[in-house]
Amino acid sequence: MKDQSILPEENIILESGCLSKEDVIACAVGLVLRNCSEMEKEKLEQEIWERERLAYTGIGSHIALVHAESVTVHCPVTACIRLKEYVDWAPGKAYPPQHRMVKLVFVFAVPKEECPETETLKDMVRRLGKKETVERLMHAKQSREIMGIFQ
Repeated sequence: MKDQSILPEENIILESGCLSKEDVIACAVGLVLRNCSEMEKEKLEQEIWERERLAYTGIGSHIALVHAESVTVHCPVTACIRLKEYVDWAPGKAYPPQHRMVKLVFVFAVPKEECPETETLKDMVRRLGKKETVERLMHAKQSREIMGIFQ
């Protein structure tokens, strides 16, 4: 898979009806690997769940950063899914609500080997730690607004 943009407009959903973490991850995999085989999609989903088992991906401010190093991608690709309703990202865990209840999910699929776009991804993650960025993301009306935040 090769894509010119790390976060293409078609990989942004602003009002997703996903109701669980499983639904969100499956949806995101479908976005980032939209032109790939079912086998490649299954592989990426497996890699994401392996990473999820290692560490919690809720970062606060009702955001989750899901990521995996993957053999299915040759350059980094991202999906952004803003949910209509909050999803419990860690059912049964005692995390504070702003960490556990997620409304905005970024999924990063990155190749196993280092690439030039890595700095762009790091910049995206740094921006997600800023309150004003989160506010803009939560209230964006169009996917182009989301893209503009990271340009």
